[in-house]
Amino acid sequence: MSEIPDISETADRSLYWKDFVEANKNNPEIIVSKLQLLENQAGIDNLTGLLNRRGLEIQKDSLMATAKRHGETVLLFFCDADDLKETNKKSFKAGDDLLIRITGALRKTFRRESDVIVRMGGDEFLVLTSIPTSTEDIPSHVEGLTGKLLQNLGEDQLSIGISMVESKEKFEEASNRADKRQIVDKNTHKLING
Repeated sequence: MSEIPDISETADRSLYWKDFVEANKNNPEIIVSKLQLLENQAGIDNLTGLLNRRGLEIQKDSLMATAKRHGETVLLFFCDADDLKETNKKSFKAGDDLLIRITGALRKTFRRESDVIVRMGGDEFLVLTSIPTSTEDIPSHVEGLTGKLLQNLGEDQLSIGISMVESKEKFEEASNRADKRQIVDKNTHKLING
């Protein structure tokens, strides 16, 4: 069985892929394995190991369909690290460490296999989670999750905007609402903390 070389080491990837397939034409399991690896890597953020925007596109429809089938409400948390720019001015390693700590807090808070945690890019994160649909319980669920997230963050500060993803609206509309609420939260932090 031939070893699977790293595609990133080859400048002309299309020529490389053609050669790779030709060299492994008698071993289709190797070709399939490499395709699965590439597909998985394309949807994962390198620093945090979370899904990236591409991974979100793949996972969100599944979560939405499952929630609808079970009569659940989907909550969208849009989060932004408050101090990343300042931290990066000290050192990029410190900025990376901050993002990794935030990732840990998000994973500790949103632990269910069905929860979708995404690094949107830079200092922005998005979380999709579903909860049982019961109007009187939704505020307590949101409050509980937000409190748990802030507790898990420790001294790190995160601005958070939350919206429910209504069944008839587009995902982007709910995301934009949560993002606007996150900006209000960030501005409130700036007023309070100076």
